[in-house]
Amino acid sequence: MQVVRSELPEDMELLEPKDLRRGKAFYDFTARIIYKKSRTHEDTAEMKYYEGRLNHLWVDLFTIDELPENKVSSTVTLLLHTVIYGLSMGHRYKLDLRKYSLLNGICVGILALIGKLIPMGVLRKLQYWAAVKDRKKKAVCAITVIISRIIYM
Repeated sequence: MQVVRSELPEDMELLEPKDLRRGKAFYDFTARIIYKKSRTHEDTAEMKYYEGRLNHLWVDLFTIDELPENKVSSTVTLLLHTVIYGLSMGHRYKLDLRKYSLLNGICVGILALIGKLIPMGVLRKLQYWAAVKDRKKKAVCAITVIISRIIYM
């Protein structure tokens, strides 16, 4: 992540979540490399909302931090990630709850409604905190773990 911007060819770009709409929109917490010469969608209102930055082929960059070995602690960490992700979904262009089961749709809908009231910058800080809270003091880790895709289950 420290060198990727300077190492990519001109037709590729690193897109970090904070880059979407000056950090006020949400698509995911995952950084990605986009191929700028590709085009995968029509110019819809959603693509305009994301400034055309999600209208390309991309590769997600999943970086891993530490997860507690204790089952209860790791479950709490995963739950924190899931809740923060659900809150952040309130900042998406559109949230289609029909793709979820009834119970998951209700949970996602409630979290998204609450999340609309919380600025994306605050949610990003919460997500980062949840990702690094279990680091061992002597450990040197890359960046954050994104486990919150559990919400898609």
